[in-house]
Amino acid sequence: MAVLARSALRQRVAAAVGALSGYDESRTPLSLFFRDPNTRRHGAFAVAVAESVPLTRQKPSRVFLDTVVDVAIGWKLKPKDQIASLDAALDGQEAVSVAVLGMSLADVQINLERVGAPVLNESGEWARVDLSFRAVHLCAVV
Repeated sequence: MAVLARSALRQRVAAAVGALSGYDESRTPLSLFFRDPNTRRHGAFAVAVAESVPLTRQKPSRVFLDTVVDVAIGWKLKPKDQIASLDAALDGQEAVSVAVLGMSLADVQINLERVGAPVLNESGEWARVDLSFRAVHLCAVV
C-alpha cells in the first residue's frame, strides 16, 4: 500500500463528491460550513479530516492510520414542499456516499461510518446533511 497523506485523502474525497453533477466544493471549511448565510449554496459541500488514530507501524517511517473524514452538503428547500426537498437531500446524500465509496482504493480502504439526519436552519430554507467515512491508509511519520 502506498503512502497517502491526510491532505491527499481529503482532496480525493472532495474530488469524488465534486465529480457529481450539481455539487461544488465550498471555500468555507467544514467547521464553519453553512453558519454564515452568505456561504449557503444548493449543492455546496465541505470535506474535512476529523481525526486519525494510529493502528500499526509498518516501518519506522510509516504508520497505518484510521482516519475519520466528514462531508457536509447544503441543500435548498422548496418552501411549499419541504418534505419532497428533504427526500431529494437524502437522495443526494446517498449519491455522495456511493461516489466516495466508489473512488480508487489502491492506497486506502474506506467505509461508511455514519449517515446523519438532515438539519434545517432556523428559517427552514436550508438543510445540511452530513456523512462520515472511516479510511485506513498508510501515512509517513514525521
